[in-house]
Amino acid sequence: MAPDKTKIPLLFLMMPTVPLIAPLKVMVPAVFATVKVLSLPTIKATKSNDVDCSNDFSQLNAGGGTRYTWQPSAILNNPNIANPVATPLSTTLFTVTGVDLAASSISFAKQFKNDRLYFYRHDMRNPFGKNRYDYVFSFFTSFGYFKTQAENERVVYNISQSLKDNGTFMMDYLNVHYAESTLVHSDTKEIDGIIYQIERWTDETHFFKKIRIDNGAGNEPLEFTEQVEKLHLSDFDILFKRFGLCIENVFGDYSLGKYDPEKSPRLIMIAKNAVKNGW
Repeated sequence: MAPDKTKIPLLFLMMPTVPLIAPLKVMVPAVFATVKVLSLPTIKATKSNDVDCSNDFSQLNAGGGTRYTWQPSAILNNPNIANPVATPLSTTLFTVTGVDLAASSISFAKQFKNDRLYFYRHDMRNPFGKNRYDYVFSFFTSFGYFKTQAENERVVYNISQSLKDNGTFMMDYLNVHYAESTLVHSDTKEIDGIIYQIERWTDETHFFKKIRIDNGAGNEPLEFTEQVEKLHLSDFDILFKRFGLCIENVFGDYSLGKYDPEKSPRLIMIAKNAVKNGW
């Protein structure tokens, strides 16, 4: 864009000192100046990466201008150049609580306990705090094992209640279509001399798995059967909304790839907790 050239009249009033009884005002002719009005520059700014546990600094880059000033300047190596390096001044520390119904899992986990990491045996159908957590995570299909819909609802209600307003909930669940199409109906594993025979099957509403354990000591093998409900994204959306949880993002694997209902191995949902307003 060519500069806009505008003529602006500038008026000067002068008061000379003259030996007269009364002051004499003299008007100087108008003086004109040419002012160039330039268009605003288009500034673009980028970063090399997010700052996280594996990257403690980020390279910033700006273009489109001739001089730069970055704010806040305290975290930059030079706030007046186009490509300063940003380094955070502090680290965010999280206090983490892990819960599981299995006593053996909690017993194993407690060896990692410290002043910011705690483990408790707990049934998530029971309350676990109110307005207590910024984030709640449910990993590896730790849901859908209950016999009634009321139990599912109780769990989601407890999660919503335990979260602070605008807190975040992550649910990691199997993807029903993918699990059906890749189902291995039977296999056998040997771990530390113990034989595990596994059978899998489905019906319209559930996946089933029977585990037969033979320790080779001549004892009667142990058998356990577990089931998990076939819940789809639409089912979770309805269930979550009932208790103030709104799904904002959906991913299809642990690399956070795009969710494909037919091909993704996982259904990973990120939901935001509503402001409770006393409810």
